[in-house]
Amino acid sequence: SPVGTSVTVRDLFYNPPARRKFLKSPMREGELVRQTVIRYSLAYPAVAFRLVVGGRETYVAPPATPLERIGTALGRKVAAEMVEVAWEAADLRIWGYVSRPTIGRRDRRAQFFFVNGRPVRSGLLAVMLERPYAGRLPPERRPLAVIHIRLDHHLVDVNVHPRKAEVRLSQERSVYGVVTRAVEAALAPYPRQEGEFPALEWPFAGVLVEPGVVREERAEYIAGGLEPLGQLQNAYIVARSREGLVIVDQHAAHEQVLFERLLGGEGGRSLSPPVRVELTAREAELLESYLGPLADLGMEVEPFGEHTFLVRSLPAPLAEQEPRALLDTLLEELPRCRRLDPEAVRERLAMKAACSAAVKAGDFLTVEQMQALLDDLTASWSPATCPHGRPAFVLLTVEELERRFMRRYVPR
Repeated sequence: SPVGTSVTVRDLFYNPPARRKFLKSPMREGELVRQTVIRYSLAYPAVAFRLVVGGRETYVAPPATPLERIGTALGRKVAAEMVEVAWEAADLRIWGYVSRPTIGRRDRRAQFFFVNGRPVRSGLLAVMLERPYAGRLPPERRPLAVIHIRLDHHLVDVNVHPRKAEVRLSQERSVYGVVTRAVEAALAPYPRQEGEFPALEWPFAGVLVEPGVVREERAEYIAGGLEPLGQLQNAYIVARSREGLVIVDQHAAHEQVLFERLLGGEGGRSLSPPVRVELTAREAELLESYLGPLADLGMEVEPFGEHTFLVRSLPAPLAEQEPRALLDTLLEELPRCRRLDPEAVRERLAMKAACSAAVKAGDFLTVEQMQALLDDLTASWSPATCPHGRPAFVLLTVEELERRFMRRYVPR
């Protein structure tokens, strides 16, 4: 065969001790290296990869087709359950493979995204990938995927993350929306299963017409914007849309908005001066293990003594939060993150922080505050539910109102 380029990496960090105390066990660090090699091998299936740990080959991937490389990295049984994704328009190309609804995993470890050949992490991309699986895959299961996005390099900013693990696209919303459409097209042979979730009940049971007219709706029903009409019980925002009447759970809506912003790579807001916090020995040990995921969210925390830390920045969406209170909230969640992969840890912390910082049921909102929240919700990626899966809004259409009042519906 023709001579190519061979890259060998040995003892990459053998002499810089600065971060040594933050390293995990050799077995764990070896697994992280292996995961990195697997990601790049999926990005470049035509390139051979060979990983040797302790004199033993732990991963060998000869040049292959993309599907064959998936079989090497994730297993042949997985590769047999993958369907091709292909979408091309103008300067944008989406391609790769996603799993049939017959298989799924509890986490997102088998979801791989590449932008112009660069492995990236993106909670928003994961959300857009999973939307077409609603009604096809049980809610507690996650699809497997290897998705490549190729577009003009001028539309990609790779400098939004210190480790280049995230990118920002100048037309992010439209690009990620294409991912949903491409996956939906690939899953077309697998119909959705109706009746998987209980319908929301209409409260006026005595009215002699069909029940179930208030329902959770998809993003397109609020795409035209929402106008606040008032607040109900200081918990729900009643709003008008082009489709009818929308009732918004203010906590769920704000929680989803904050969650998406935290995963969107907005970075941190520096604190001047930094906030000094004292922790117990157990809390300090726990926190030191998760300084990386916190920094990924924009919360920079660094050791400043045996059990003392400095909070140097807060996530931009949470810049108004009290630093110690936010840190305490996240410390409560860290014990539940021990067995999770880095992306799952990041999502879990973002979910906890968003829930804590979001407006609560019982909070009074001015008209201006309601409008700002509704605008943020309509601009979000997945406005129908909060991160925990609860509905963020329900819609009562004009047609349904006409039926309730026994009027003849005339489309306007």
